Amino acid sequence: MFNCIIVAYAASTMSEKRFSETFADSKMMPGQQAQKFNRLLMRGLAENGIKVNCVSAPPITVGNTKRKYVNIKNDIENGVEYKYLPVINISRLKNLLCLISSFFITLHFCKNRNCVVVCDVLNISVSLGATFAAKVLKRQSVGIVTDVPELMVTGHSEKQVNLCHKVIRNCDKYVFLTEAMNERLNPKRKPYIIIEGVCDSHVDYQTITQHEENGIKKCFYAGLLDAEYGVKNMVDGFLKANINGAEMHICGKGPYEEELKSIAEKDKRVLFHGSVLNKDVVLMEKNCDLLINPRPVSGEFTMFSFPSKILEYMASGTATLATELPGIPKEYFDYLLKIDDDTSSGIAKAIEDAISLSKTELHVVGSKAQKWVIANKSQNQQGNRLLELINQ
Repeated sequence: MFNCIIVAYAASTMSEKRFSETFADSKMMPGQQAQKFNRLLMRGLAENGIKVNCVSAPPITVGNTKRKYVNIKNDIENGVEYKYLPVINISRLKNLLCLISSFFITLHFCKNRNCVVVCDVLNISVSLGATFAAKVLKRQSVGIVTDVPELMVTGHSEKQVNLCHKVIRNCDKYVFLTEAMNERLNPKRKPYIIIEGVCDSHVDYQTITQHEENGIKKCFYAGLLDAEYGVKNMVDGFLKANINGAEMHICGKGPYEEELKSIAEKDKRVLFHGSVLNKDVVLMEKNCDLLINPRPVSGEFTMFSFPSKILEYMASGTATLATELPGIPKEYFDYLLKIDDDTSSGIAKAIEDAISLSKTELHVVGSKAQKWVIANKSQNQQGNRLLELINQ
């Protein structure tokens, strides 16, 4: 039996329902992988009998809405109660209101002595307010650290990086994606665990059936469209590959987007779908034959990197082709097809080899990966591990 009975979880996470209602028609949809990671981890806590209150700073910006004041109705989803902070959509004022609101709401939740604060440290304002409240009431705080602040590809200002490190220092314990993150961000050797990702065990299992061998084979990528993430090399590699009857489907947004649109207009084998809700991305993953993660293995940030899409890909039941990043545990590659060379030519060779497999062979690879990841990385299991850290 766990001692912790209440978790105040500070993040920008919204329920799937509220996120869809708010951003389905937005041209600048907020990133969804962090949303899903936190949502699943909270669900895992709830499935282990913990009362979870999400102190949510909705990811509202001037880029995704013209409204100056946004007040989203609170809701409950999968055992998690979401308390949405009001948003005044004016840069500095928004962050100040978020910090103050987070502080007082977390104080309210933490009146119970068995309350623990968990925060997504990259969401600075809401986490800063929540960790201040934890210190005032002498409650334990756990930081979820999914990136090294100064190495984020999307970029943080020097002030934001410093504030993010302040939030990290405020925390008593940590959840990191990789061991390298612990070495870099935990100099005082506070208690920590590694949770590289969370898999949704409620995903529908994909039935393995016989497929026509002459059908079109669909490759797929979803995520940030940035050359630094290997997306350009992936597209160039697909176009170089000596394959017939294959398509490359891509979802996402980012700096590479305009170039990708131009390629898709010229070559009908490349299909760009833009920003798509995660529930629809998951459906597309299930209906494709090969999912690709082309992230380069070189560069300092790769030591701290575990792409959360890997678990989503594996859970879909579709075969996954991926680079061997230093942050991905070796055991995963018993269930993945591997890109040995992350250049465009190397990716072309890896795609050729994968596409040469029959549709049935690809689905068998995907099915084995799905069974393993659901058996070992589900939200229930990862939530249980977080509770063990809390109760050390």
